[in-house]
Amino acid sequence: MDEVYKKTLEETLKFKHPKNRFLTDWDDGFYCTQYLRAWIFEEQMRATLKERFGEEWFNNKKAGAFLRNLWAYGQKYDAVELA
Repeated sequence: MDEVYKKTLEETLKFKHPKNRFLTDWDDGFYCTQYLRAWIFEEQMRATLKERFGEEWFNNKKAGAFLRNLWAYGQKYDAVELA
């Protein structure tokens, strides 16, 4: 597993990477799950916009008003609450 880790990082990042880091180089807060949730929410939001405002929702002023109203809350609600 350490060789796969080393090879993958070196091919991707284009610099030498020590293979002994593969057990310590991890996401202790599982931040990657936040990205996954964001991608899921993006698709949910896109589906909602298409359903409410049509395929060209991005050209619809009512869709813009809908998004501005949603964004007015700032970070009060998370993706789970908004979905």
